Amino acid sequence: MKTIGLILIIIGILMIIIRGFNIPVKKNIVDQYGQMYSYNTIDTGFCYYFDPKVNSNTQPPTIFGGDTFINRFGLKKKLPFFLTNTVGQLDDTDIFYDQLGNVGYPIYYLSTGPKEYTPTPNLMSKLQKAYDRVTDMSFSTGVGAALSGGLTRFIPAGIALVALVEEIVNRIGVKNNNLDQYQYKGFWEEGLMYLFAYGIPYFFVESDVNVDYRQAENSLERNFYPNVGTDIPDFWLQEKNVSINFDNYYYYNKSLSKQNTENAFIHLPVDFIKERDSRPIRDTRVIYSQPSNLEEKQNNWLIFKANNYYDFPLTNGKLVDLNAVESEKVLARFENNSSLYNAYITLDTSNKTAITSAGSMFANPPIEFSKTDIGYTGTQHKNFNSTKYGHFWVDAKRGNVFLMDSGGGLKDISQEGMKNWFEENLPFKITKYFKNVNIDNSFTGIGLTSTWDNRYDRYFLTKKDYVPLREDIIFDETLEVFKVGNTVVQLTDKDYFCDASWTVAYSPKTNSWVSFYSFIPDYYVEQNKYFQTGKNDLTSIWSHTLRDEDRNYQTFYGKVEPFEIHTVTKTSVDFQVLQSVQYRNDVFEYFSPYERVLKKGISFDSCVIYNVDQTSGNLDLVIKNKNDMRSGLFSSTKANSIEVSLAEADQIYKINQFYNLAKDNSGKPIVLFDCANTFETINTDAVDYQKNNQLVKARLRSDWFKIKLANNKETKYKFIFKWLLDKSIKSPR
Repeated sequence: MKTIGLILIIIGILMIIIRGFNIPVKKNIVDQYGQMYSYNTIDTGFCYYFDPKVNSNTQPPTIFGGDTFINRFGLKKKLPFFLTNTVGQLDDTDIFYDQLGNVGYPIYYLSTGPKEYTPTPNLMSKLQKAYDRVTDMSFSTGVGAALSGGLTRFIPAGIALVALVEEIVNRIGVKNNNLDQYQYKGFWEEGLMYLFAYGIPYFFVESDVNVDYRQAENSLERNFYPNVGTDIPDFWLQEKNVSINFDNYYYYNKSLSKQNTENAFIHLPVDFIKERDSRPIRDTRVIYSQPSNLEEKQNNWLIFKANNYYDFPLTNGKLVDLNAVESEKVLARFENNSSLYNAYITLDTSNKTAITSAGSMFANPPIEFSKTDIGYTGTQHKNFNSTKYGHFWVDAKRGNVFLMDSGGGLKDISQEGMKNWFEENLPFKITKYFKNVNIDNSFTGIGLTSTWDNRYDRYFLTKKDYVPLREDIIFDETLEVFKVGNTVVQLTDKDYFCDASWTVAYSPKTNSWVSFYSFIPDYYVEQNKYFQTGKNDLTSIWSHTLRDEDRNYQTFYGKVEPFEIHTVTKTSVDFQVLQSVQYRNDVFEYFSPYERVLKKGISFDSCVIYNVDQTSGNLDLVIKNKNDMRSGLFSSTKANSIEVSLAEADQIYKINQFYNLAKDNSGKPIVLFDCANTFETINTDAVDYQKNNQLVKARLRSDWFKIKLANNKETKYKFIFKWLLDKSIKSPR
């Protein structure tokens, strides 16, 4: 290897990151996708009502979930300036980049081989001839003689110098490199040459690949930009780290591009005209799949053949729901009736028994629970509960609640002591004002929801209903919202609607409706040993019948509700004067499901006694201290209540400091009901609490009274009400 000196070469890489915006030039081509329905339709899961009459001035929201992803994508573009390179080879290896140009002739290069030197042709012979010509000339003057003598001395010296230069070049060669940023430093030279040019375009693309989820298999040759770093990735582009021989590598989980093709779509005809081709709504049609069997090679429940349907008679109204019940039967519930069908029909043949199913189950006459002119046992709601006692459903239009046992026997449980109340309060009040409002969606506002309490064997039923407070409220049937003018109002806004919702529970053990409850959930979740209720904001959920050291009684969603007991005295033939009321009440503090302590000196803190024209007013009960001889029976008048003493002996409590405080001839009702007709409050405009300060006070005198006891304060303890007795004497009048 021939060298002129020590040459220091810095090999560099040209790299540019190109950042650009996706700025397509588009032309509106109406038929760019071909004929109608020539494309594949996929489900985006998006639903939006496009109606220029309703939302012509609003921009439709962005729809996600199509078959194309729009992401930024980066790839490595590379160009070698030479056909090969010596990166990674041993020191002192000869290199000949001047002979390896890849594209044309690279400007900057280095080679350890010298340039080929070719002396000037016949230079030495020409110099010799010039010398001979000069020596043969004769000059007549002194100047010519002097010039002739000088040339005869100079030319031989030039000949000798050229010969020396040619010998030196032939021995050590001519340097063969051209470097960028060249510097000459005596015995060595410095500069740059370039082996490769790299570019990383980073731009938006439309693709069926979600490139945001592109993956790398390692940190070097199977990596990609910008995963290697958002800045210029110098390390990743160095030949010694990642050779230029490695192409871009793509690794991707194709399931991330999965399209929702399972949902089938039926398109309207191309020449569809709404007014002409709209098909009738089949309110009584049921469509069924192929029957499933153990040997099927595909899911027959997903196969619905064209003729697999059955139209029920129109006499029972719209089909609301189909429910599977015991003994392979199907309960068909209509608006005005319910029918029980056999899912399988047994046919006797000559050899063996054949069982048919599917459409044939509707071919034979069903078991109809009733046949009336106005309907009975029907329903308007999908709400349905299957329990160990049977199946519950509600006919809200007629005010009935039904329980069908496992044998198919039907019982109207709304007749169990609450017939009149259900007939008045099960029909939806809001339909009196808005006929077409949806009343079968309790989660969003109006409807029925229910559950089964498996811990204490109770059926809970909640009705979500509202009554408008203003006459200018309208219901927009297109958007399904309530409005005042152009302003949307919510059902929960107390300035516009009165909440007529309620919750009640039924016990099949006692065959009775056991209580009203203060919680009004939007949905129930049934569990094995408890149940849960929640609100549609998805943040409020409450577990019932569970209790720990941090959970209090009569508390729902963190709010304390009153615990009330309502009783009615026995009706008497004659008028009676009510002298006292006594009741038994046990209060326990629980430390575990089995460890408890009886708490004495704790009982109900308020009481009200009333009928249609008399009332004691609100009585604040204060337990008398038996050990304090100074605390006798007392009565103290407050603004809206009377504070009276409550005598106690062996968990038996007695009240006798009450009188008739109803205003004389007020013309106003003694009690007021809420919109749901479930909770009563004393009408303060019908009570005169100053009557309690009179020397002569009138006792409560009638043939019957209602007595309400309430606990509004204690939530840590469990109240167990035993009984209540009233002491009366015959009225002298």
